[in-house]
Amino acid sequence: MPPPAVRPQEGRPFALVTSAVLTVTAGVQVALLVAFLWLVLYAGASAFDYREPTEAALYHLLNRGHLALQQGLWLPLIGFPLAAAVVGFLLPLRAAWPRVAATVLGVAATAWMVVWRSDALQWVLVPAGYVALCVLLLWTPGVTRWLRTRPRTQETPR
Repeated sequence: MPPPAVRPQEGRPFALVTSAVLTVTAGVQVALLVAFLWLVLYAGASAFDYREPTEAALYHLLNRGHLALQQGLWLPLIGFPLAAAVVGFLLPLRAAWPRVAATVLGVAATAWMVVWRSDALQWVLVPAGYVALCVLLLWTPGVTRWLRTRPRTQETPR
């Protein structure tokens, strides 16, 4: 009896995998960068003496950044990237909802960046472009076609 014919399996689209890798990588890196920056701000502010005229300027600069993060700025600066990393890990699932969740998260994060830095929008251009690239890769025709098809289950010979 000849061996059963093996059907080639369709792999995940390149655009989907690229978007997932970019999303997870950037999300983790940004969250860790903000956490490290917060640690540096806290350690730097506690190392300077605010009563010394030469150290007072650096103390107040570092303390202001630390207090801004402590009073709630950490939530979107760490929350959006970590949520993006989680959604990025879910993107290779053959379901439509991770793609929609990544899109909504990307739009929300970009809108928050625009509101937060409305006085200096040039700081928003690069992160918004990166988010737009990750989201646009998810809506390519290849990804849409892959999500609409279901994998065939292999039948066991009797």
